[in-house]
Amino acid sequence: NWSNILANDYAFADGARALGGASHEAQGMNSVIEVEIPQTAPVSIGQLMHANVSVSDLFPYRTVGNSFPNTVVPLDKSWTYGTPYTVTQYTGGATFADMSYLMNNALWDNFFFSGAAPVLKSSKTGNYNAVRDLKAQDVLNNFAAGTGKLANPSLRLYQPFGISDAPYAFGFTGDAATPAFLNTADRNVTPIAPDGWKKMSSYLLNDGAFNVNSTSVEAWTALYASLKGLGIGSNSKTNAQFPRIIGPNGQVISENDLKKSSYWNGFINLSDKQIVELAKATVAEIKARAKFFYRTERDQDYTPLTRRFLGFPAGQEPATPLLGMCEFINRFLGPTKKFSADVTYSLYPLPTSATANTGAAYPDNFPAPASTAAACPDKYKWMIRSGVLESAIARADKSLGTASLASTPTNGAIIDPAVSHNWKYDGGTNGGRTGMPPGVFWRNVEILTPEDNTNRTHNGFGAAGCLFQGDLLQALGPRLATRSDTFTIRAYGEATDDSGANANCVIELVVQRTPEYIDNKTQPHERIEDLASTNTSKAINSLLGRRFIVISARWLSKSEI
Repeated sequence: NWSNILANDYAFADGARALGGASHEAQGMNSVIEVEIPQTAPVSIGQLMHANVSVSDLFPYRTVGNSFPNTVVPLDKSWTYGTPYTVTQYTGGATFADMSYLMNNALWDNFFFSGAAPVLKSSKTGNYNAVRDLKAQDVLNNFAAGTGKLANPSLRLYQPFGISDAPYAFGFTGDAATPAFLNTADRNVTPIAPDGWKKMSSYLLNDGAFNVNSTSVEAWTALYASLKGLGIGSNSKTNAQFPRIIGPNGQVISENDLKKSSYWNGFINLSDKQIVELAKATVAEIKARAKFFYRTERDQDYTPLTRRFLGFPAGQEPATPLLGMCEFINRFLGPTKKFSADVTYSLYPLPTSATANTGAAYPDNFPAPASTAAACPDKYKWMIRSGVLESAIARADKSLGTASLASTPTNGAIIDPAVSHNWKYDGGTNGGRTGMPPGVFWRNVEILTPEDNTNRTHNGFGAAGCLFQGDLLQALGPRLATRSDTFTIRAYGEATDDSGANANCVIELVVQRTPEYIDNKTQPHERIEDLASTNTSKAINSLLGRRFIVISARWLSKSEI
């Protein structure tokens, strides 16, 4: 019974149900859903948003897929040692990590969920064997035979040249000593191929992958609108719905009001106008970020000038595309005093004493970078606080008015870090107020609006009715990439014979990158950097990479050119 500690819903005599949402007092809701526990195999890295991978209550909760800074790590670092605390009991060199930055960096460019998992029954009563309609091995067998799909619907079967056929590679041979190398095995029933997870991608193509460097408003509109028709429950399917959590039966569309239950327990429902404005904002954000080169730790260690295409005139504001999903999802780190995790090498100074927890202890202006490659750094401040899609949401809200996606709701208020994160505010003593102890980078909680760099963090941030970058990635993540693999190539030829007669033609090829290397003695799943220096195929595959195949070829008429 929590009655002597927390306000409770007095309709329940056991005192076991606390209040939440807009308030922990009597005005709060008696039911607020904050976390989703998956009941089926995840198909998007973005679904890990619900996993509690933070190691401290000072870290953001929804780490994977979101890009919010950590309040104990300066903005120009992804992790630090030499604790930022100034109170005696915390000094001594503690290490702190920006979990969102590091998790996104580790996951999005290196892993994916195939959906090769058991298919569960709608009624999940009983032990592991009783709740399955299909075992994982059945799913793989059906997929390899072309009679079934994986839970990730964007993946389709591809048979690389020169390696085992998919039915064998996916199947269980029945011989415990020689299992097929992709055999997943059912727990405690069949043997496990220990490296099968590495080889799965050799047989998969991502059908309809979307290059996030696209600057086509129409393409982004189509991507966001692709969720139309997938309504929740009995709700209308005419809009695109982005639920953070699939709630109980009767879940409704969120209302933009902090005191409404639907703001905390509902789901985002994007209209055509909201989709178009979000698409426009995404393109604007990608174009803006392409001109800022202090993005990752690499750029802090090496001059960002190397990002420019060779020979591109500096006066034309050269731009560089996002070079990995980590650059698309994460906030940019910006320049730093020195490439090091030591907190003393940050451009963001610490308070000088345990009582100096004031605005003056943390600079308002973004420090000037060491290179002229990023001119006018102040105008890029918002990029250091959030990733592309989080900033695009804020851009869209500038033009959406009352139909905003994540702006301050009715009955809400902008967070003032000087109050809400000041442990000794208004003469209190340590522990006298809730909030962060002195010495942390408490203004990191401010997420900024693009261009004007005003604080947009409000007390409804985190509610299901406030659209986050992670909500978009949870649904669209499996489709996204930072490169294209299919290209259209046109070639023109002309000839003149001895009589002076002229002939010309244009051929069009559609080519596609495949998983296998040019020299297929290297297996598709093997990494070039892991090959021995004596490997005869390492040099050619390092130079030329993966094999392209011709999907189609045709001669074009003059009217098609």
